[in-house]
Amino acid sequence: MQTSSQGSDSKKRYRRLIGLAIGLALFGLVLCQLGPRQILGALKELDYRYILVACAMFAVSYSIKVSKWYFIQRRAQLSRPLLSIAHLYFGTRVGGLMTPLRSGEFIPGLLGDKKGEILAITLFDRLVESVQTLLTFIVVLAIFAYQFISPSGIWSLALFALFLFLLCLPLLYPQRSVECVQRTLDWVGQQGHLQHIRWFSALRAQAREITERFFEIAARLFSPTTIALSLAATFCGWFFDIMVNLFVFRAVGAGISVLMVMLSMMTLSMINFIAPTPSGLGIGDATLALILGSMGYRGETGAFLIIARPLVAVLTVLGYMLFNWLDT
Repeated sequence: MQTSSQGSDSKKRYRRLIGLAIGLALFGLVLCQLGPRQILGALKELDYRYILVACAMFAVSYSIKVSKWYFIQRRAQLSRPLLSIAHLYFGTRVGGLMTPLRSGEFIPGLLGDKKGEILAITLFDRLVESVQTLLTFIVVLAIFAYQFISPSGIWSLALFALFLFLLCLPLLYPQRSVECVQRTLDWVGQQGHLQHIRWFSALRAQAREITERFFEIAARLFSPTTIALSLAATFCGWFFDIMVNLFVFRAVGAGISVLMVMLSMMTLSMINFIAPTPSGLGIGDATLALILGSMGYRGETGAFLIIARPLVAVLTVLGYMLFNWLDT
């Protein structure tokens, strides 16, 4: 049993390494297409003052997000201290950075104690973020389309928005989605005759226990007041996330408008959400390069990608390490 578990863990690590290698290869290809000389020229003109401002915007953004999680868990009638919530939140973000589809955000809820509570908060926040991302993307896209795109092209954009909405449907019905996972697990056990295997029986029992606790917590969260206030906090955090990217663009000399930064970052967020590589590495970068490179920001876009990804990753990991130390 232990050998089987170790083999499964090694396969997961192997798949993650393959995904990371593919993402890095695509990232390198994107940089080559943008032009190494142009990128180097933009990096030489780097203004570090804007980078410092971007770091300050990151701190404000994550302070809002941690406060939102603290509010959510209080609305769920839980009593974790603020430091513990900050530690937990940064842990989910670190997990999301290293996994495709940001699936690693659910790892803390599967490993620690009080699994149902953490999973309920994580899924609720993912739902709120998905709704906010989709709504903002549609609004920004509509404004952009009205200004720059012919009426005939708006229909294709509307179909794309509809496709993104359908991708978010499982999150709009969390109870049915979780029940579907539970039924799938039961079906796998029946088809594979796994009911009498000890580890599978333990997995099913734990899944049912977590599911029951999840629905108990989630029932307290899905109220108009909680959803409205959580959405408002998510919009505020998103605004400062946009400011992080805007100031990194300014640091590499790209005079891109705020509207264009919003549209490109929302597109990048959508792509990263469904990309099979860790945090959308390579695939999301190619999308951003396609949008901004066609507008003439080739070197600046490459420099932005080289700086923004490591900057956000390092700040997130440092935040996790800090709150991990403070929470002990």
